Amino acid sequence: MHITEMIQGLVCVVAMGALVLAHSMRKLEKARFYLPLAMASFIFAFGYYLELGAGSLDGAYIAQRVQYVGITTYPVFYYLFVRDFGNRPIHKHTTIGILLVISIFMGLFAWLWPSSGLIYKDLIFTMGGDQQLTIVRGPFYWLHIIYAGVLLSLSIYEAACHYLDKTKADILKQNVFGGASTVLLSSLVVFSIEGIRLQMKISSAILVVIVVIHGITQLLKRPKEWLPFARNIIIEQMSDPYVILDTDGGLLDVNERAKMFFPYLSNLAPGDFVEGMDVLPDDVFGGLMWKEIAVEHDGEIHWFRAQSTPITHEGKAICLCVVLSEITEQKQTSERLRELAIHDSLTKLLNRGTFMEWASRDYELVRRKELPAAVMMIDIDAFKKVNDTYGHQMGDEVLGWLGKLLLRQIRKTDLCARYGGEEFLLFMPVTVETDAYEFAKALLGEVRRHHFQAQKGSFKITVSAGIALSDAARHHTIEDMIADADKALYESKGNGRDRITIYTSKDASEKIS
Repeated sequence: MHITEMIQGLVCVVAMGALVLAHSMRKLEKARFYLPLAMASFIFAFGYYLELGAGSLDGAYIAQRVQYVGITTYPVFYYLFVRDFGNRPIHKHTTIGILLVISIFMGLFAWLWPSSGLIYKDLIFTMGGDQQLTIVRGPFYWLHIIYAGVLLSLSIYEAACHYLDKTKADILKQNVFGGASTVLLSSLVVFSIEGIRLQMKISSAILVVIVVIHGITQLLKRPKEWLPFARNIIIEQMSDPYVILDTDGGLLDVNERAKMFFPYLSNLAPGDFVEGMDVLPDDVFGGLMWKEIAVEHDGEIHWFRAQSTPITHEGKAICLCVVLSEITEQKQTSERLRELAIHDSLTKLLNRGTFMEWASRDYELVRRKELPAAVMMIDIDAFKKVNDTYGHQMGDEVLGWLGKLLLRQIRKTDLCARYGGEEFLLFMPVTVETDAYEFAKALLGEVRRHHFQAQKGSFKITVSAGIALSDAARHHTIEDMIADADKALYESKGNGRDRITIYTSKDASEKIS
């Protein structure tokens, strides 16, 4: 095997290594054109290897066709690759297709009609030596040279624009991309001048080496170059609002989610003071902290847990990362569970356990302040008859209606509960005998006048009430007052129902409404 073939074989091996490298990078956003670029350089290098080993004009023709598949598409993929790496990608498939049209056209022409005279006016095959094929160039050949030169010039321009006024590391990358493009352009120009014979092995080697260098450069510099892309993928696609503040409360970064819930952030420039978010706990730079906040958006209340994390460098806080995790659903679930825990599901009044806990607390305050108070127990008269006559569903409707009536008439300071079955219990702090009696009288009158509609017809109900007024000497706990109210209710029931009885420490003083 001739030494030239051995060298070109080595170039093919390197090109194969570039293909393997490109395949490992195929899923990276900035390397989407690196695989076709590596493929084009490998095809060109392999085509020249075939030309060196050709033993006839037909073999040389085949080799030339293979070379043209690579050399025509290489400048396009190189330009697209440089655009991606410079954060100026071309995403429109139409534009990419237009860029590839001339290359594909030239490749097909070289493959199908190499002897047409349009690409090569003549091909002279000679045995031996390094130059296997002498080319007399045609008009389409020059069209391709001009097109490739334009794309490589644009690649140099893109590299220069992206790395203008950058760091030393960026300038190094600029030299890699710009320098590689310049070498390609220069070799293209020199190779195109009539009368100058440039060994094909040099051109194929240049293409392969440049592809390898670009691949290695991309791998080494990828973390920093991917920062804007990673931010868009991670930060902008977060479902949580995200804000970065400096130590003075100035805005450093914010995602679109945060701007949606805090629209005024859209009008702030980096460094502008952030106010009105109400997300920062006290001493935010003292460590990891969080607080819950409510934000109104589109007429709805959204709950967030705002977590503030200081970012430190060499032991000193340099900025603050605020992430707002939405907990609206958890809040709503918690509120529903709380409602179920403290309220009766049918009447929406307090349940017995919650009433006893809250009334005991309030009664202690009333007793300590020596304020008047009243406990009222109410019972639906002949409620069993309602269930037996009109059904339990109608009975539930009666209970629900009475619960709503009580909620409508009590004060905000009063406590009202479904004590059990058809019994209701009220604790009325700062209430004297006259006020308690008038409340009960109005309630009994409202109940007496209401008509319930059932399938079997209309019916009415009545209720009885027993009232106990606070007596510090007699009532040491809320249970003592409830016991006396129960006794008064018993008196009302025994005396004909639909009436009110007020219990005193001496005897039961009856007042009939």
